[in-house]
Amino acid sequence: MTYLSGFNTKSNNTISDNVINNCSGGIECGGGYAGSGNNHVINNILSNNGIGIEVCSIQNIISDNVLINNGLIILYPWSFSNYHNSIMNNTVNGHPLMYLEKTSDINITTQVGQVILVDCENISITNQYIHNASSGINIWNSTNCSISNSLIEHNAYFFGGIFLSNTSGITMKNNTISDNQIGITQVKSQGNIIKRCNIKNSNITNIILIVSQNSTIQDNKLVTNGIYFLPSGFGIDETYNICYFNTHCIEGIKDFEF
Repeated sequence: MTYLSGFNTKSNNTISDNVINNCSGGIECGGGYAGSGNNHVINNILSNNGIGIEVCSIQNIISDNVLINNGLIILYPWSFSNYHNSIMNNTVNGHPLMYLEKTSDINITTQVGQVILVDCENISITNQYIHNASSGINIWNSTNCSISNSLIEHNAYFFGGIFLSNTSGITMKNNTISDNQIGITQVKSQGNIIKRCNIKNSNITNIILIVSQNSTIQDNKLVTNGIYFLPSGFGIDETYNICYFNTHCIEGIKDFEF
């Protein structure tokens, strides 16, 4: 049986020492309410939820939680002028949840269970196997980062395999991205590169670009789904993106249909 939600907390609460499983959402911190935050989420076990922990507020401490077949999602950090959360010592599928905030010049080469970057620069993510983490790699408000030689699969949340928002200079090369809700999503991003990736069997689409410019999508193999652009009729500026030498199976390049 799947339940709607485990815990939904706004501000100044402690959620600790619980076992939460088979919910659409395990623990939600904040919900985006003005002034929400300052929650402590500590030492919980969350398994087989749609999302393990969702953070949409500030000044939270998320530590020592075990996430199995689900992960942690950050929502809309730009909506908070003083965004900061302490997320540490958590695991996803037996490996560290790598959360970096306002960090630069780091190489992530040891095995991790999930990667979330907020306000980062020059972070390299290499040789990873990330799976069943709700969403594999999320990069927010960051520049000049790279994802290479990694397998990212079976991430069922809408953010899917790789999710980029308000980014620039992100390079994704030689990755296999398989059986996710969406393979790669770019929102309000520019100058990113997707090259020599095998992206296949996504539930919605393999690549979607929203309000994104000057991206290069080159030499990829796209199976089952192709590349979607949101149409300009929705007030979205999708210009100067380059797509070439990609192999499409079943679907090619098209406007997103609602």
